[in-house]
Amino acid sequence: MTVDYDLIIIGSTPAGVYAAVAAAGLKARVALVDPQPGQTSWLGQGAIYTRVLSEIGRKLEQMRDAAQWRIYPQIADSTEPDMSQTGFPSLPLTEVMEWANLVVANCSEQNSPAILAALGIDIITGEGEFCRLPHLGFVVNNRRLRSRAYLIATGSRPDISDIKGLQTIDYFTPNDIWHKVLKVGKLKV
Repeated sequence: MTVDYDLIIIGSTPAGVYAAVAAAGLKARVALVDPQPGQTSWLGQGAIYTRVLSEIGRKLEQMRDAAQWRIYPQIADSTEPDMSQTGFPSLPLTEVMEWANLVVANCSEQNSPAILAALGIDIITGEGEFCRLPHLGFVVNNRRLRSRAYLIATGSRPDISDIKGLQTIDYFTPNDIWHKVLKVGKLKV
């Protein structure tokens, strides 16, 4: 049985792109099937925002705990974290979100189709489906792709359950929490 690829990845989620880059690094023939070219996964961006905020929180926590090691921060200008009122470091959330947006833009550029193609990954746009006859394959744009292995990395979407009273409160979803959190003003540890 001849195959076109060692690995076909269906979906350009962060996990799918990571797997494609890792497999290409191992000299595998890789195809990344992108059903919606040019659209960035908001869920993937939400994961990046989560990591950015976690990292900033970790750094602020280290600053807070630095005194136990006799390390005292020097506040040289207004861009340093504010510790005046609570004794805990805090940063304006707008600055944190600006930095997070830059990280997301940088990650999006690193995972652009041009960069992935330069790594030897075939980017195939379009929706497809598995077929099993005469041999197992994945058909995209009337082209049958055959591989030794397939990875389905289409991601997931949150399901808003039908909970009594849920529609009457202002709840958060991964899609909108990053926009609503800007109202808080400061990120405190």
